[in-house]
Amino acid sequence: MERCGAVAFVGAGVGCAGRAARKFSAQAERRHCGCRDDERSRWVRGLRRRSTAARGADWEVAAIGLRKRASWRVQTRMGAAGGAALPDDGGGGGGVKRERRSVRNPGAFLNAFYRFTRPHTIRGTILGALAGCIRALMDARLTEIPWRLLPRGVVGVIALLAANAFIVGINQIYDEDIDRVNKPFLPIAAGDLSPRAAWTLILACAVLGTTLVYRFFSPLIFVLYCFGNVLGVLYSVPPFRWKNNPFLAALSISCARGFLLNFGVYHATMAALGLPFQWSPPITFLAFFMMVFATVIALSKDLPDIEGDRKFKVSTFASRMGPTALSNFVTGLLFADYVFAVGFALASPAGALRRPVMVAGHALLAVLLMVERRRLRPHDNESIKEFYKGIWRLFYSEYVLFLCL
Repeated sequence: MERCGAVAFVGAGVGCAGRAARKFSAQAERRHCGCRDDERSRWVRGLRRRSTAARGADWEVAAIGLRKRASWRVQTRMGAAGGAALPDDGGGGGGVKRERRSVRNPGAFLNAFYRFTRPHTIRGTILGALAGCIRALMDARLTEIPWRLLPRGVVGVIALLAANAFIVGINQIYDEDIDRVNKPFLPIAAGDLSPRAAWTLILACAVLGTTLVYRFFSPLIFVLYCFGNVLGVLYSVPPFRWKNNPFLAALSISCARGFLLNFGVYHATMAALGLPFQWSPPITFLAFFMMVFATVIALSKDLPDIEGDRKFKVSTFASRMGPTALSNFVTGLLFADYVFAVGFALASPAGALRRPVMVAGHALLAVLLMVERRRLRPHDNESIKEFYKGIWRLFYSEYVLFLCL
């Protein structure tokens, strides 16, 4: 309504200016009626051209004014909503600044929070927790399921998800500039979640998780839980920033996702059942196998990020070796892990685990790995992302197979 009023006012002004120009032209024509016809006609046509040009200029000035007014109103609304301008991401935008979008409704906030927690890591954490709990119940050889422990199991899963959100969240906070190149869809890089809101979320997750573990679990589990969070801080936060050292980065991810998750969940479940912890063949296999698999994930996760890592001088195996060499290396490493699984099954005592299932299952997963590698086009970033997703699918499948051993 306000813009329509402004347009009408400008239009009226331009119309008045045009009528005044035509009136002046007619008066001038009458004043110069004594001159020759050809000179008078040329002079009148010139006046009319200047009048038309004046009307066009007036309209152009009016349009520019309206655009500036509309831009000022939008910026005012963004400022009132708490928005802040983002610097140019260097993507050829010609210095045009993006504006951070404020999450103003619960649905949009939950969507941003969901993406903030990195759902593919959430699925791995949930599968690891369920597999560890179920394996402990299977090894305990109970005649009936202790449903009284279900609330504590739910609390444990919530604590693990809080730790997962804390670790991936603090990484996004300190990788905002890199993520604008490598992962522009993440909520902080995309402007859907402000750093202040992200800090609030990860601190709340840290407090929630540590409080739950301290209240409901043993001191050993509490120490292991805090150690996992410390590894997440060392990985992302300066001046430590272990992610800049490819060896320390792989070590931290391998330790957290490969050992702490699987050992911790199994140990906590056995303690809740009132049973002593023992290294059974299946849990021993899972701990060693998943440490190598987590190393594969730690290496392959940098394959889609080579461009941004090189731009910001982040040293990773991917940025050093290149996509072809590293994809071959991680494929070979994971294939060797599958060979280890088959060898472990053949060398285990009879009855320690289901040998045919373990051999056939890991042979099938090795074949699927080679299919994923064959499909990979190392210099196509979309193909690299699909390869990385395939690695995670194999990771999920391992937990399903583990419950069948």
